[in-house]
Amino acid sequence: MIKQRINSVRIRSGVGTPRLPALLLAAAALVIAALPHQLIEARGAGLPDQPTGLSATATSTTITLSWGAVSGATGYDVKQGSGGTVTAVSSGTSHTFSGLTAGTEYTLYVRAGNSGRVSDWTSTTATAVLAAPSNLSASVSVDQYRVVKSLSLSWDSVAGATAYEVKLGENRAAITVLATEYRFSYQDYGSDALLDTVYVRAKNSDGFSAWQSARA
Repeated sequence: MIKQRINSVRIRSGVGTPRLPALLLAAAALVIAALPHQLIEARGAGLPDQPTGLSATATSTTITLSWGAVSGATGYDVKQGSGGTVTAVSSGTSHTFSGLTAGTEYTLYVRAGNSGRVSDWTSTTATAVLAAPSNLSASVSVDQYRVVKSLSLSWDSVAGATAYEVKLGENRAAITVLATEYRFSYQDYGSDALLDTVYVRAKNSDGFSAWQSARA
């Protein structure tokens, strides 16, 4: 009896998907719902990791975003702001955003990609402002009586800077210089003052960087 009923079931041919009994469709849905979570998530296997180690270097009109290389990534996408235009970075692990407004904070995004797959975005914030001078070096010269005669200060150049301001002590007036070094003389300040803290900052038409200080 059972065998005869099974043999009597026929699948109709024609255009479209063969009709299956409603009970079989319901059973299939239950089986899919019962699949382990790991199997359902397997469709995302092979996605590259999110970039990490983000850092930003700014001038008053640009910000360079850098990140650590992602294993297996063949390229990266970057954008400025959550709704910004996506730019592909085919080589390297940095990108410079230009045409920015001085003093404005920006959120910058990067994601890794390979074979048409992309990671989630990761982001950092930075302000378009002149970087402060770095690698300050301060030294004094003395005469044969160990009297301080001058104090020399030098620093690395800052991208986007058109000049620098230096001052001896926190409360003295600043002096504008075009070079990346300056010498304070005892004739102008006295020997004792030359042992004070010296300060330098970068500047351009958009504003100033933060002060950096050093002592001899």
